[in-house]
Amino acid sequence: MNDLTVDELRRRRGEEPHRAGDVLLLAKSSLERPIEERSYFAAHQRSWHGSPDVRPRLAPASRPVPTAPPLPWTQATVGRDEHALRRFQAALRGSSGDRRVRATGGWDSYFNEVLRDLGAPLMASPPAPANTVCIDEDFWNASMVAHPTREAWDTPRPSEADLHDLTAALEEGDVGRTSCQLPARRLKVEVVVQHRGLDPVDGANVRVTLLRWVDPRTRNAAKFDDPATWLVGNAANHVPWTPAVNQVLNSADGRTGLAAGAGWRFVLGGAGESHRLTLAGQALDATHAGIASFDLDLTGLRRNRVVLLVAVIRAGTTPADDISLAPATLEDLAMTSRHVAVRSLRIDP
Repeated sequence: MNDLTVDELRRRRGEEPHRAGDVLLLAKSSLERPIEERSYFAAHQRSWHGSPDVRPRLAPASRPVPTAPPLPWTQATVGRDEHALRRFQAALRGSSGDRRVRATGGWDSYFNEVLRDLGAPLMASPPAPANTVCIDEDFWNASMVAHPTREAWDTPRPSEADLHDLTAALEEGDVGRTSCQLPARRLKVEVVVQHRGLDPVDGANVRVTLLRWVDPRTRNAAKFDDPATWLVGNAANHVPWTPAVNQVLNSADGRTGLAAGAGWRFVLGGAGESHRLTLAGQALDATHAGIASFDLDLTGLRRNRVVLLVAVIRAGTTPADDISLAPATLEDLAMTSRHVAVRSLRIDP
């Protein structure tokens, strides 16, 4: 396929197994029987709002000294905060310059010996076994204070592999509930743009915008475990922002005077400003995706609020490459348009 897609593998509905590329056990099937009359066994219906290419995560920020469980931590400590350890590992990589430190949030024997080599303190023995490496408050602060917002990678932007290896796991989730949960804090949202053509594409010719929806209703608001309550548009639940997005991605300056609609807003830019990014400086090919990073502040949202993130892309340099999204439900756009991908999240805690 010689197209750029936000979702490399556009997930198909459970009732369309012939399009999913899976190996299925068919209980009732034949070439002569209409597809809607065929029976099969499948694990579950794939989610339209859990795109692997829309990836929200906590923005890097200084972490106070952990208290649950309290420091010192060792490799054997039970209940360590994985995100806190990942933040410390990123800061330690920055302060030490040691590329052996990888911000995975895990503490294996390799990381244990890297800590020893970098001068981490030892637990008192007894009661701890002899030569037990630990992270105590002084060792924590020595790195965290100097590099509080250090990312886990050394480059200006992450690669797709970095996002999978060095950020918290992000699953597709079930179709009947939000795909992930994050606290009401500052986030980073990476949009991963795939290219499956034979020829490389200059990222400067790829435009990406990101919208977010939070239900404006104060009563009977959207429920995280009931997508039928995610009323994102008009009476037919068609999203209201397609004209605005078409203008943002097709125009020369990325601006629009059109409203995105109730509950919707562009994540990037205010009134009169550009609402899109390009992938300038990146070359996309079959083995290298492009990455667009957006800042999203969800501070103040209450627990269990539903947030929908919608990424839309355009690629090309001529008017023939313009997008023309028509009003439709968000599910239909996610399932049928190669330009659109959706990620749902729940605020928790």
